[in-house]
Amino acid sequence: MILKLKKCTPLSLFSSGFSSHVHGRAVDVSSVDMEVFRAPFSGIFLGSEKVKIGRPNRHAQHDYDVISFIEVEGRKIKMLHVDPFLSPGQGFKEGDEIGSFISSPYTGGDFPHAHLEGVSLRISEVKTKVTSKLGRVMNVRNDSFDVKVIDFASAGKLHGMGIESGGMLNASYPFSCYGGVIGTSMLKGTSVTMYGTEIGKVASKRGSNVSLFEWKEGAIRRWDYDITFKVLRNEPMCGPPFMESVLSYDGYPLVRFFFRSPFKEGDEVDLSTFIGGALARLSLG
Repeated sequence: MILKLKKCTPLSLFSSGFSSHVHGRAVDVSSVDMEVFRAPFSGIFLGSEKVKIGRPNRHAQHDYDVISFIEVEGRKIKMLHVDPFLSPGQGFKEGDEIGSFISSPYTGGDFPHAHLEGVSLRISEVKTKVTSKLGRVMNVRNDSFDVKVIDFASAGKLHGMGIESGGMLNASYPFSCYGGVIGTSMLKGTSVTMYGTEIGKVASKRGSNVSLFEWKEGAIRRWDYDITFKVLRNEPMCGPPFMESVLSYDGYPLVRFFFRSPFKEGDEVDLSTFIGGALARLSLG
């Protein structure tokens, strides 16, 4: 299945704790306005169920989520975190607005997105290898802010924050225990470094150009028997929510920091100094 994404659409493969992401069977897709989900394919809306979530977090705006199912090219796709505009049996076309993003206890604080399970992306090799250093501050909130990465790495039209390992970082660090280095193949056990600090070791691969790394040894191998239960209880998995680095389709990748901004919107940031200094002070316990 090919996702038809609009230019500058944020997306993420490995910043979520749901096991379908860990196993490479789900993609989180946002939108340029981060409010309304526009279908990246044509299909039929099969139905949905509203589910109340028992453990809220301080970032969530709602105490529920919605589980929906969509048929696309004869395949059933599971969709989360979207309040649908459609009725069961209703068809839709690529680019149609099919729902609004939900800030649920599972997603509150994250970039708004639709979790699409049963979907995967074909990842090419990073051709433009850079260690990203230049960012611009945007969306300053009381307890978080976003940075647009200006000097990004790219694998085709997939763009991300480049790190020393030669790929693009896609992770919620250190909250989620694991992350992805996108667009490069790394040997198991290889250290993954970001601005001079080791943030984990490669544990497995997902295809030829995706390397999964972890900072809690054995986390990926034991995911379905251990950490997944913390995810379902909406508990921190491996550490505090410091930063989330997501990709972009043919646009600027984004990094969200989960603390009060020392900058103003529009400020330029030296990522190597800012993140490197923060990592040196960050304690994983």
